[in-house]
Amino acid sequence: MIKPKTGVFEARYLELLERLYAFGDYRSGARDALNYKIGGFIEAGLLMEVTTKERLQALTDEMHLRIFGESLAERKTRAKLGYKDTVDWSIYDTPPAIRKR
Repeated sequence: MIKPKTGVFEARYLELLERLYAFGDYRSGARDALNYKIGGFIEAGLLMEVTTKERLQALTDEMHLRIFGESLAERKTRAKLGYKDTVDWSIYDTPPAIRKR
């Protein structure tokens, strides 16, 4: 049974994902730390039955498409073929609280 705090959990999860995706392909200690934090957050949500793996995957796919303009599968395929990303970082010039959603 999914609990009533699902909306709060999902909103925070999307916030964390957006911060992670802001790193793009750049690797750093801060990115790794955030990735571990998200992993723990996911585990907590599943353990407390606030969400499901399927719902988290759907949210992840939606956020990835919104941020990168392509699905995770498309991005993985492109990476395997050796294409480099050209990220439009200008979308992060505006503070998150007032960006268009």
